[in-house]
Amino acid sequence: VRIPNWIREDHDFYRACVRGLFDTDGGSFTHKHWVGGHKYRHFGLTYTSASRPLLKDFRDFLNFEGIKNGVAQENIFIYKLDSVKRFFDVVRPNNEKHMRRFRKHLACPTRLI
Repeated sequence: VRIPNWIREDHDFYRACVRGLFDTDGGSFTHKHWVGGHKYRHFGLTYTSASRPLLKDFRDFLNFEGIKNGVAQENIFIYKLDSVKRFFDVVRPNNEKHMRRFRKHLACPTRLI
């Protein structure tokens, strides 16, 4: 399974397709970790698919838009805050849950302790 050529060839369709994929199979999360005795939290996005070609098409769109990302098996991750912001600006997901979580993250400090 992959995104059809006729969609990938039209940037507006490609963006809409990525939006739909993320709205259905994407996720947002807060990652907490310790560094030098301080606890930090970071916000991230993930997209999961068992289809390698679909993951590649999704990632190709992110790379074209300059959204830094990483891959681990069946997941694409977006960790950097500027890339998360760019993703929301470019893709404009319709799943309000992700936007609500992101606004909550921005309203609190990143360093917890």
